[in-house]
Parts: sequence; structure tokens; C-alpha cells
Amino acid sequence: MANNFNSVAFIYDTLARLVFGRSIQRAQAGLLYYVQNASKVLVLGGGTGFILQELDKLGLSLKVTYVEPSSAMIDRSKKKSPFRYIDVDFVQSKHDAVFGAGKFDVVITNFFLDVFTEEQLRDVVRQVSLQVDKGGMWLLTDFVITKIWWQRMLVRLMYFFFRVTAGLEGDRLLNFEEFLAMVNFKPVYRQYYYHGMIRSDIYKRDEYPL
Repeated sequence: MANNFNSVAFIYDTLARLVFGRSIQRAQAGLLYYVQNASKVLVLGGGTGFILQELDKLGLSLKVTYVEPSSAMIDRSKKKSPFRYIDVDFVQSKHDAVFGAGKFDVVITNFFLDVFTEEQLRDVVRQVSLQVDKGGMWLLTDFVITKIWWQRMLVRLMYFFFRVTAGLEGDRLLNFEEFLAMVNFKPVYRQYYYHGMIRSDIYKRDEYPL
């Protein structure tokens, strides 16, 4: 099955820490303080559930819809509960399972867009953009294209590893900012991590600045 991370779920976080230290976790949590109380939050491709713990730490009353296709990943995410403040609806399915069920104040796609091919990504970004409510924000954390040789090599190795172990469909890192610009979303704030290789962005529609 394409883009299925069941086989690596048990070691996913360990591998991330071995290679990137805590940079991936810091990047995912770095911009969450922009989330407002009583927000409806959509998390796509949530992985092992770290983001849920960080959302709960905000101490805000949030309604979270957590979508993850991997049964092993979502099982690990559920083990992070109970949560004190957030109410989580776990959905084990592909990303489009909740599309059309309502708009969200916050959409989070951390290390999610990088699994798709260029052709797929155009459609995915368009679909995701439609889930963001007026004035809502899209939080995106992922790897970025750089000119540093060892970073480019590391990205190629990661794509090869996950293509073998998880059936990853994407074959190269794309410029996500270009794709979001096509649906009228612009970055309004960003932070870099791990020598500029990882970036966290807040995207909003042009007519709704931060």
C-alpha cells in the first residue's frame, strides 16, 4: 500500500531523534502559540501523536480532528491520551475522509505534503485549502530545498528509505510555498530549524493577514 507507515511506526520517533535530535519536535511545536481558544483544529498525517501532546499543553479548549491512515501510527497516537484540555476525534483514513464535513480554524500538515508526487500535491493542496475557514490559518512544518550538499543528500536518503519501507509515492522534495500560492495562501510568519533544513510556516489567505 502506498504511503503506509505501519512498518516503521515503532521506530519512527527514534529515527527522527537519532538524525535530527529534537529539531523536528521543536519545529512542530514552535508556532502552536498562535492557536486560539475554542478553535476547531484539523491535523492531517499526525504520525505518532506528538502534536496532540503539544496542543494539550496550550491549556486551550480545542476540538481536534486527527486524521492518520496508518493503523500503527494512530494506535500510538491514542496511547498519548487521556488529554486534559483537548477533545480529539481520531480518524484512521486517508486525508480526504473528513473533507466536506465543515471548516477548520487551524489546519496542521506537519511532514505530510512531502509524501506526494508533484501531480498529487496540486490536488491535495487545493483540497486542504478548502478546509480552512475564513480567517483561519494553515500551519505547515516540513523539510525545505537547500543548496547545502549534505542536506540534499540526506533528503535523498530519506526518500529512498521511506520508498522502500513505506511505499512512499513522492520521489523528491517539492517547493510547497509555490503550491500554496496557487490557492492564494501566503506565508505570514516562519521559523527555521536544523541548520535551515526544516521550516515551520503560518500560511493565511491574502485577505486575512496575521
